[in-house]
Amino acid sequence: MAALAVSVTLLATGPLMGAAAAKGPCPARTSTAAYTDGRELLVRVEPAHGGNALLHLCADPAIGPVRTWTLSIDGLPVAVQPVAGSTALAAAPLPPGRHIRITVALVPRTGRPLTFTTRMPPG
Repeated sequence: MAALAVSVTLLATGPLMGAAAAKGPCPARTSTAAYTDGRELLVRVEPAHGGNALLHLCADPAIGPVRTWTLSIDGLPVAVQPVAGSTALAAAPLPPGRHIRITVALVPRTGRPLTFTTRMPPG
């Protein structure tokens, strides 16, 4: 009976779910930020095997839903897969041991296109 009470309490208050949801795909402390026109884009790199990495792209909620994404790494185009209104994923080889330049251009459903550029530290 006590286990049932604890389970119901956790479901009702949701302390663990709130903490996990607050982080999202691009937690600020583990992401690199880029700014343009007072808007923020967070980029989180998730290392993968074989020199490739998974990049999580998270647009500022104030931008609203994104219609199209374009990504380049050191000037080379990389395919982007939209995931939700303001998030996308990309898989790309990242050169080890040096900074890389990431440029993300996005077109919101409303408003003008935005271009963000940042440098990622060596991985």
